[in-house]
Amino acid sequence: MSRLARLVGGRAAADPAILAAYEDNRLRHPPTLPGYRFQLRAILGWSSVTWLHKLTTPTLVLVGGRDPIVPLVNTRIFTRQIPDCRRYVVRDGGHLCMVDQPEDVGPVIEAFLSES
Repeated sequence: MSRLARLVGGRAAADPAILAAYEDNRLRHPPTLPGYRFQLRAILGWSSVTWLHKLTTPTLVLVGGRDPIVPLVNTRIFTRQIPDCRRYVVRDGGHLCMVDQPEDVGPVIEAFLSES
């Protein structure tokens, strides 16, 4: 299994065609250098936990059940801290569940938006 497959998990890790399409798209549209720096800075220590309780907009948190990058506990923290927050776990989903499982995620997003 490639490093990228282990990193993203879910269908992308199990299906070489999905992983190849993701890699091809990433190579054709790489992040900008400032964008990449901001991602690294966020990973290294930025946190929104201290102000999540101030959010007033209904919020939907989507997470892959097998996301190797974002632990499920993070979404539990969001759900507890954000006043009007719903959480949806994409069964067997990885970090790219919104991309490689749109049939699972799309209806959840549509239902959430139609409630608001």
